[in-house]
Amino acid sequence: MLPDDDATGAVATVTGILERTPSLERLTLFFLPEPEDLAESEYLDVDDEELLDGHKLRYDRHAPLAVPDVEIPCCLRETTREINLAHYDGGLAQRTLAKFLLRNAPVVGEVCGDFAQGPLWIQTRLMEEIKGWVMNKSANMMFF
Repeated sequence: MLPDDDATGAVATVTGILERTPSLERLTLFFLPEPEDLAESEYLDVDDEELLDGHKLRYDRHAPLAVPDVEIPCCLRETTREINLAHYDGGLAQRTLAKFLLRNAPVVGEVCGDFAQGPLWIQTRLMEEIKGWVMNKSANMMFF
C-alpha cells in the first residue's frame, strides 16, 4: 500500500529497490487500495446502486507533483523496457511515483495502466497525464 501523503517516501523506497536490480527489464507496480475503516463504514447500509456509483479514483489536477531530487537508478536509464501500473487511482503519491519513473526511463517501449474503478472522464485525464510523462513518445501505451 502506498500512503497518499508520503510521495517522497514512495519515490525513495522504489528507488532503493531499483538500485538493487540493475538489469530490471519489466517493472510492475500493483497499488493496493487503502483499507477502509469498517467501524466507521456504512457498508452494510449501502444498497447496490450506491455501490455501483462509488469509485476509488482520487485525481486532483491542482495537486503539486514535486518529484524529489534523487539519483536515477541505472536500470531506469538503461534496461527497463516496460512499466505497468496496476490499480492506479491517481492519488498524489501514485502520480508522483509514476511521473518520476516515466520521466527517467528513456528506453521504455511499453507502458500499461490499469485504473481503479471510477468515472471515464477521470480515467481519461489520468491516461493523458501518464502519456505526457513518458520520455519515449513512440512507446506502446495501453490503458484499461
